[in-house]
Amino acid sequence: MTLALKILNHAYFNDYKTQLKFDVDSAYAIIKNIPQTLEDFKFYLANSSVHSSNIEGNTASFDTYLKSSEFNLHPKTKKIKEIEDLITAYQFTRENDLTLNNALKAHEILTLNKHFCQSFIHVLLSIKKVDPVLYLNHSILL
Repeated sequence: MTLALKILNHAYFNDYKTQLKFDVDSAYAIIKNIPQTLEDFKFYLANSSVHSSNIEGNTASFDTYLKSSEFNLHPKTKKIKEIEDLITAYQFTRENDLTLNNALKAHEILTLNKHFCQSFIHVLLSIKKVDPVLYLNHSILL
């Protein structure tokens, strides 16, 4: 089963757009036409992964991550490994449909370092509406 993402309620969107100081459609057209390279995507993915892990309590900076992962100037600590696992999970979810099995696989990737386990439970349960008992039974097996 694959879930499609959609805007749930369009009722307030036009009112919101009229209050903005720019035209959403024009801005989107400009952004959409900016060429993106694979290197650009890797940079943004790494940057967002570092900041997501910071929200979870990881104190590694983007600078430290780059020096460790890209230039081998710092040892690969647990904090850096957590960020790399998050990048792997993001890549997996980008390349695969949103299904229960794929969500559980992404969870498995993230819980290689138990750091992300609690927040992922909340994300998984809210996005997928997974039965908590089914989820917990699977987690025990990991």
